[in-house]
Amino acid sequence: METKLLFVLAFIAALLIGGWWLDEHAYHSGLTAGKAEVQTAWDQDKAAIEKLDEAAIAKANKDRDDALATNEGIQNDLQTQLATARALNTDLAQRLRAYEISSTARGNSVSEARGGPDTPTAAVNASLGRLDDATAAALSECAANRTNQIALIGEIVPQL
Repeated sequence: METKLLFVLAFIAALLIGGWWLDEHAYHSGLTAGKAEVQTAWDQDKAAIEKLDEAAIAKANKDRDDALATNEGIQNDLQTQLATARALNTDLAQRLRAYEISSTARGNSVSEARGGPDTPTAAVNASLGRLDDATAAALSECAANRTNQIALIGEIVPQL
């Protein structure tokens, strides 16, 4: 009877040890599998995030390059318009001076009563030339300011 009892106790002990070993083995294999699964998911998320980051950086770089190219075009147009405005204003000032000089030299003044030409005025005063230059400079500055304003509006409106 003692032998049977020992045999039953040994069998129960073997079942307990076997159950414990299977539980531990299942736990560790599940833990290892779970760690691998989490690591795989983490790596996939990390790759997706890096891909999105690269796409966002590429888009930002393209947008910056496009904006720089647009701004360069606007600046070139601005400089061309400013040069044209300066040339036109300088030409206008020169033509006004030439007209004043030729008009004074010819004596083409007409009296207010339309009764004939007035006496010719004296030669053009030197201060009138400076006034013409100042007027041309003011007109150039006004044209430059207007051109700058148009360029600034052209640069800001697409960003809104």
